[in-house]
Amino acid sequence: MTIFSVFPLRSVYNPFLYPLFFVMIMILATGCFREESTDEELLQHDRERLEESLNGIILDYYKFLKVSLRVMPVLDTTIEEHRKIRELNDKLFPGMFDNSTSTTYVAEVTNKKNTLQEATEFVSAYLALRKFARNHDEDEFPTLLEGQARLNGDSLKIMVNGEMVYIWPPLEGEAKESLQSLEHILFSAFMLIDRSQQFSESILLYECSKSNMETLPESDLKAVLQMIRGILFFDQDLLYLSEKEYSENLNWLYENPNEELPITSTIFFWAPFFTGEYVGRAVVVPHEAAYYALILTNHTLRAMSRLTMDREIDEERAMEDFEAIVKTAHEVGVQNEAVWSIEAYLYLHQEKSEETIVALKKLRDSELLSDDERKTIDEAIKYQEKREPGKALNGVYDKYFLNKIMIKYMYNKVKKQDWIKIMKELGIVQGDELVEINKGVSNLLEKVEEETSKEALKEKGKELKEQGEKLFKDLWD
Repeated sequence: MTIFSVFPLRSVYNPFLYPLFFVMIMILATGCFREESTDEELLQHDRERLEESLNGIILDYYKFLKVSLRVMPVLDTTIEEHRKIRELNDKLFPGMFDNSTSTTYVAEVTNKKNTLQEATEFVSAYLALRKFARNHDEDEFPTLLEGQARLNGDSLKIMVNGEMVYIWPPLEGEAKESLQSLEHILFSAFMLIDRSQQFSESILLYECSKSNMETLPESDLKAVLQMIRGILFFDQDLLYLSEKEYSENLNWLYENPNEELPITSTIFFWAPFFTGEYVGRAVVVPHEAAYYALILTNHTLRAMSRLTMDREIDEERAMEDFEAIVKTAHEVGVQNEAVWSIEAYLYLHQEKSEETIVALKKLRDSELLSDDERKTIDEAIKYQEKREPGKALNGVYDKYFLNKIMIKYMYNKVKKQDWIKIMKELGIVQGDELVEINKGVSNLLEKVEEETSKEALKEKGKELKEQGEKLFKDLWD
């Protein structure tokens, strides 16, 4: 039997098969030689995912609210939409735009709870004004704090060119960009702190996407804000955007070891991570302690992002973070679960059995670990004692277990903090206006979500059906 009896000549020379053969060869070649995605491609993919996530009806309501609030200081009553917005805000946020003190407004918002009827009125207003909202970006208008300052005849304390200065509104250029970026980050942070509402996820990402870090000068404040952004991105599995924030912070820190750190020196974001101390008030620490705390925090957060990624190069980079963390922690004398878990993972990879066992035993005695997690640690110790480090990393103590421990450690420390109080004491949040506006917006959206949920609509449909049946029965009788 020849090859031609298996593949007849008419099939071999069939011109319609050539394109198919060509496509198959190209697919095979692409599969054999295709390289994995580059850092920039993955970063761009995260940007696209972020953009795709910025949709949904609740987020549309939120954007509408923000536009409505920010247009108030520059209302043009000759425009019908502006008049409707004024009427809406007078109902929803009474006192906010009156010539009264901000204290009066804050008290009213704090005590006010939006009703379902107000939620219904808000949805109706949105339907009537959504074209206006979609045609305008909130950043076209004054910031919320600027609006309050204009109302009360006050100046604003803003960082410009690395210095805090007082400026009278209206704000323009760098001053406006800086303040609105700060407001966007703070609103996303408020949403992260209060995760009681399911809708907060899309809103915090929206606020995060609106903040422009390039408008802020390199400073302690910018480093703290970028850490917040990194945590927000990590929380939503945007790992490469998260990594970028921490990397920019670390580059700045290593290049500027003597830069003043007024915010970080006043125990703030890093304290629960590495000291375990509950922050009841602002406490000033030496510059060196603040500097190393920022270094440790950014390396740890970046390592968590990198460990969660899929490529081998990302895990190798995480190992570089671990080495920096262990070296710095030993230099400054930091000892806690986050450090012990990192030590254990690093020493396992380096096949340093004795050091691994010491770190694992410290970790095993932590109160944060469950009984199952202690059993995992015990198994890893047994493998180490038998000089079988590879088995300890294959499912007994691996990167997923490590990330779980670090996240649990940080969560247990962070959740005890009154972050709003701390931000006020540090001067990051000045006054109660932004906090209470956020509460008012969140409360309204909660009611709107309740009013427009599938269950509520079903109940209304049922009610209408019953009313219709009753009316039909009355007419029949």
